[in-house]
Amino acid sequence: MRHDWLVAQLDAMKRYALQNHLSELADALQTAKLVALVEIASIEGKRPIPPQHDT
Repeated sequence: MRHDWLVAQLDAMKRYALQNHLSELADALQTAKLVALVEIASIEGKRPIPPQHDT
């Protein structure tokens, strides 16, 4: 997937937010990641991969 870097950056930012006790930001970044996965899948004509629950 050519947008893997975007998902990786959102994950990295979420980890940073969690490590720095920015829980609202971490939640927003998780939402952004899910939106990105759905939108990327839609433009690539694929079904989105179900998210894996990470902490």
